[in-house]
Amino acid sequence: MATNNTIPLLLTPYKMGEFNLSHRIVLAPMTRRRCYNNLPQPHAILYYTQRTTKGGLLISEAAAVSDTAQGCVLSLYLAIAN
Repeated sequence: MATNNTIPLLLTPYKMGEFNLSHRIVLAPMTRRRCYNNLPQPHAILYYTQRTTKGGLLISEAAAVSDTAQGCVLSLYLAIAN
C-alpha cells in the first residue's frame, strides 16, 4: 500500500526491451465484436485513443488469419486478396 511519500509500483516507469513504459498498467486484448464485414471500423480509432496513455502499453484485439481460425462473428479477419 502506498503512503503519502511513495508512488505505487504500478505507476512507476518500466523498461520492456526497447520500450520505455511510463507505468506498468497494460490494457489486455479483448474481442469487441464490432468489425462489421470483418473489417475495423472508424469507431475503433476513437475506442483505442480513449484508452491510450503516453508511454503506455495497449494490446489490441485478436485477428483471425483464415476462415477456419475465426472464432466468433463480427471479429477482425486478416486475409490475402487474390
